[in-house]
Amino acid sequence: MQRDYNSSEESSVLAPEDEACKGQDGLSSLAIGYAWVVRITTLCFEFAALLLLGRFVDIRFGFEPWGLLVGSFIGFYVFASGLFLTIKRLEKAEEREKADKRS
Repeated sequence: MQRDYNSSEESSVLAPEDEACKGQDGLSSLAIGYAWVVRITTLCFEFAALLLLGRFVDIRFGFEPWGLLVGSFIGFYVFASGLFLTIKRLEKAEEREKADKRS
């Protein structure tokens, strides 16, 4: 039996072809999980970077509590707005998916 390597159908032990394991855009559950980890980690790093920037301003210019406080407020705002936008994108994607299933 000869295998046709030009065909677009690839079978793998790690990626079962069961439709229940497929998520949005045909991605596996593992790929969707990794994408969420990357999104949340990015938001956390942005928050931490602004905290560290505020602390740097405190040490460098002597604004003892104010740099850290401003950095934490701006960092929280960036984190919350990024999380809000991510959730909005997910809701829109789910609405499109439901609309596609109806038609």
